[in-house]
Amino acid sequence: MLRGKALQEALAWATDKNLSKEDYQFLTASQEFDLREAQKAVELERQAVEAERIQKALEAEQEANRILTKAQERAEIALEEERATNQRIRRRTRIGGVVLACSLLLAIATAGWAEQAARRSQRQVQTANDETQKLQQEAEELRSESQILEAQQKQTEQDLETTVDLLQISQDRILETESAVESANQDLLDARAMAASAENRAQAASQQEALAFQRVEETYVQLAEAEIGLEEANRRLKSIADLEEVAEEFYRLSDRLKDTTYFSETASLLSAEGDFILSQAASSLAIENSDIRQAFVFSSLASAKLKLFKRYSDILGIPIPNRTESSEQFWNTLTLFPDEIFSILSPKIEGASVGNILAEANQTVADGLRLINQSLDDNPNPSLDELAIEAYLLNLKGEITHIYENQQGAFSAYLESFDILESMHSSLDEVQPILKRSLSENIAAYYHRLADLLLEKYQISSDYDDLYKARQVIESYNLSRLSQSLQIVSKEDVKQIEHIDPNSVAIYPIVGKSNFHTIIDLPGQPLEYHFTPLTSKEVNEAVLRGRQLMRARLSSRAESHLKDVLQEMHNSVLGSVETKLEQGNTETLAFVVDGVLANYPLACLYNGQNFLVEKYSVASVPSLQLIKDQKKELTTSPSILLAGVSESVDNFPAIPNVLVELYRIRSLYNNSALLLDKDFTIRKFRQAISTQQHSIVHIATHSNFGAFTSDNFILSWNRRFTHEDLSNFVSSEIRSDNPIDLFVLSTSFSAHSSIWGDNRFPYGLAGQLFRSGVRTNIGILWGIPDVSTAQLMQKFHQELFVPGTTRAEALRQAQLSLLNTPEFSLPYYWAGIVLVGDWR
Repeated sequence: MLRGKALQEALAWATDKNLSKEDYQFLTASQEFDLREAQKAVELERQAVEAERIQKALEAEQEANRILTKAQERAEIALEEERATNQRIRRRTRIGGVVLACSLLLAIATAGWAEQAARRSQRQVQTANDETQKLQQEAEELRSESQILEAQQKQTEQDLETTVDLLQISQDRILETESAVESANQDLLDARAMAASAENRAQAASQQEALAFQRVEETYVQLAEAEIGLEEANRRLKSIADLEEVAEEFYRLSDRLKDTTYFSETASLLSAEGDFILSQAASSLAIENSDIRQAFVFSSLASAKLKLFKRYSDILGIPIPNRTESSEQFWNTLTLFPDEIFSILSPKIEGASVGNILAEANQTVADGLRLINQSLDDNPNPSLDELAIEAYLLNLKGEITHIYENQQGAFSAYLESFDILESMHSSLDEVQPILKRSLSENIAAYYHRLADLLLEKYQISSDYDDLYKARQVIESYNLSRLSQSLQIVSKEDVKQIEHIDPNSVAIYPIVGKSNFHTIIDLPGQPLEYHFTPLTSKEVNEAVLRGRQLMRARLSSRAESHLKDVLQEMHNSVLGSVETKLEQGNTETLAFVVDGVLANYPLACLYNGQNFLVEKYSVASVPSLQLIKDQKKELTTSPSILLAGVSESVDNFPAIPNVLVELYRIRSLYNNSALLLDKDFTIRKFRQAISTQQHSIVHIATHSNFGAFTSDNFILSWNRRFTHEDLSNFVSSEIRSDNPIDLFVLSTSFSAHSSIWGDNRFPYGLAGQLFRSGVRTNIGILWGIPDVSTAQLMQKFHQELFVPGTTRAEALRQAQLSLLNTPEFSLPYYWAGIVLVGDWR
């Protein structure tokens, strides 16, 4: 608030000013406040003066009273002295008139003295009276001063009343001013309202204009987005069209080759590959993220072109580059083929070379990696889908780089891909199903190439990290093939053989591009490594030659040749490592099989003196990861389900010894069920499997395990049932409280009987049974006469009841029983029966 001079100056200044209502209110409030303060000050001053006046009067009156009292006291003393003197005189006079007469002179003198004393007393009284009068005068003066003060107070009060009147007049003027200000303010508000209304209308017009511009801009943005979307759609459609074009190329090749003798099977595979490529194109449409979708299309397109390149190379007989052929020789070979050959195979590539297809695949991989890397640069936390596609593209890059003979580049790409997948191994199930299904079709094969390159590197570096990494990679490879989905075994999770069975040795035979590798895991010892410089083609030929010889009933001369072949394979697989096997307490050799070796009876490897089965129990297993650390002991009274067909059914010949086989095995078990011939129907078999909770299942009948799943079946009495049917019957989900522990399939004279399937359908029936929860499978690699089969199977079940005998040892004793029988000593009779899975 303003006060005093500042207020007067403000009022003077505001006289000719047009102030706001708030300003006038402020000045009025300041005046009122200043008036109240002045009144308070005057009142306080008046009270102070009055108090001071009264105090002085009281003090003067008190002083006068004190002086008067003192004078009275002195006068009273003097009078008292005078009375005393007079009394003394009167006494003296009464006592002795005589004395008075006699002493007249003395009396006169005494009278003089008394008179003097009286005069002195009078003077004292006079002095007291004078002082009293003086005090009275001072009191009168004080009264005069008080009257003056009262007059001054009255004047002050009059002045205050005048000031109040002036203040009232000022307030009235202020009120008039406020009224005028309020009126002016109202006018101002009205003017402002009109201005605001005009401004609002202007703003509304401006907003409408801005909205119009915004809509125009949004329209332009939408048009731009539509153009981008159209470009994206065109790119997507072009990529999908490119995929469809490659698929059509596969179909055209299939149509041209299906009627040929040599390429008829290839034609069927080409058609299947075309179907898969089209499914890739359709699957890409379901991916929401555009970058991931486009990268997926790039990877699918690159993979399709790479497959097309390989098919043309296979059909034309063009070798893929390897260590024995320079890249210059390879590409020169491509250019030697005239255009007519290409036009015969497909008009689409007339005038072009196969090398162009590979170059296109390489460029597509580069485009895909560039796209996914841009996405990864923009996102510090990439999604699992992005990482999975990046890993797949790196594998494609590695394969193409390998074909171009850049071994280091291929190794780096493969290793980077595997490390990416290993980093996300616990989250692989969270990858989009569309991506995971597609990637699982291809990635596992690249693990094998990485393992091959790691082992080639180990030959040079002798770095144990490379050797252990190769074992980790091959375990991941085998698990992925078995589960038919992408799998990664982390470094920490790789199982060691001593944790499973301290009396066993795990052997990993790995068919590489230029070397036949073997990794040996001895209990409690570092990994051992052995290799033989054999190309994959040479290994495949050796396996095929050995199987052909073993499946025939040989003469003595041919048997000698077979042993030479088996010895060559023995040296390739084990080499000098066999001496280390003999140094330990090795009882079982568990082969973690790879590729073509899955269908090779490793128990008949020959060291020049003995078959391998004569020294060790032999088992095959896709991966040590499948074997539980805890061994499951066979109960003292296991329950077995026996099923078989002995009579002729569905144009298949009778198998008389099925009766002998099943009845003799049944006699060994206290708890058994038998479904023979007419009782072996699909319905009864399924019911027995699902309700009777048998831990062992043994089937003896015809079966076929061909190259295509549509050809695979097991013969029952009323119809054939497929591998899928069987795996569903024995599924651990149906029998969760008591899964099947041992499954035996004894087949005779089938067209193509291999429990392992082949390279295109890895692990066959054994794989499906593994996925269904069966721990151990006994199967047959080729058709064997029912007489020897019945004898071997009976012996196998007998040995299972021998205390301390493992399943692999039971099979070994059964095989030795035939080996030591002259009639059945050839590998043809006993080597084709193999144990797959848990050997303990």
